[in-house]
Amino acid sequence: MPGTVILLLALAMSFLPDAIALPRSAPPWRRSAAALATHVFSVATVFLLTLAISARPLFAGFVAVSLTALLAVVSNAKYASLREPLVFTDLSLFSQLFRHPRMYLPFLSLPNVLALGVGVAVFVAVLVLSTPLPDAPRGLLLAGAAACALVHALAARALPLVIQPDADQRLHGFYAVFVAGLLNGLRPSTAAALQTAMSRGPFSRTAEPAVRPDVIVIQSESFFDARRLGAAVRADLLPNFDAACAAAIQCGQLEVPAWGKYCSDTKHRHWLMPQMERCAAMPNIEVAHLALDAARVQAPTTAHAAPARDLGQQGLAPGRQTLRGKRPQLAASCA
Repeated sequence: MPGTVILLLALAMSFLPDAIALPRSAPPWRRSAAALATHVFSVATVFLLTLAISARPLFAGFVAVSLTALLAVVSNAKYASLREPLVFTDLSLFSQLFRHPRMYLPFLSLPNVLALGVGVAVFVAVLVLSTPLPDAPRGLLLAGAAACALVHALAARALPLVIQPDADQRLHGFYAVFVAGLLNGLRPSTAAALQTAMSRGPFSRTAEPAVRPDVIVIQSESFFDARRLGAAVRADLLPNFDAACAAAIQCGQLEVPAWGKYCSDTKHRHWLMPQMERCAAMPNIEVAHLALDAARVQAPTTAHAAPARDLGQQGLAPGRQTLRGKRPQLAASCA
């Protein structure tokens, strides 16, 4: 049957984009069964759904492979700028591509743009030229797509992710990690677990802890000390920043988990400090990385000051950041 042959070819070819996605991942034969099942049954789901709608096997195979290729190209563009592969939460920024195209399109290299153009042309050509099946069993195809979706959802749940995009991708492959993150992140139990953890946390509205930890907010971008650019910048440009650093217990540069300089929202990392004396050892302590993307926090760092004061928290001096492709170094201060 031509449809079966095309499906098998599409499954095999869907691993080719994984080979170009950065960072490089392990070859398919060295991946776990859960990773392979997540990849294979996800591609099969796309194939069967497209075939049920279009009744064109060749077009369905092309769509299934093109989806993995498109995601890999976009991921590489992000990796070249931010040293992080595409993750499912980036889908929330999809609408920004149309509202602010100049913020994203410049990061697509000329070869990638040409490849996308060729892909669109081939997409249209395959749709027009492929022969539809005269009596496609649409009901059976939809049932098969549902079964494949169930299998790859279960496989994604069993995939042992460490929630470090680079490490997960190297071990399990780009497409499998992307799909697993998407499915696991959209599960109602994930949102329920997050809400439960937040309700039991020391900063929930109902909690009244006897001992409140100190909170240090590191803003990874949107600020840098312009005086470091050269003598042409006035030395008295940032008096409040100088006052905060002077009043701080400790002030200095430290490496933060961010790379690049061109992003559309503010990123934060939080340290929960049981004792302020540990501030001197900040680079070496275990950190609690709060999933602020889940809450879509868009406010600047200064917005955290009032709630912190209400809770009797220690203050934070803002940071300094290097620019242009270097890993930023911030001066975080505990006061």
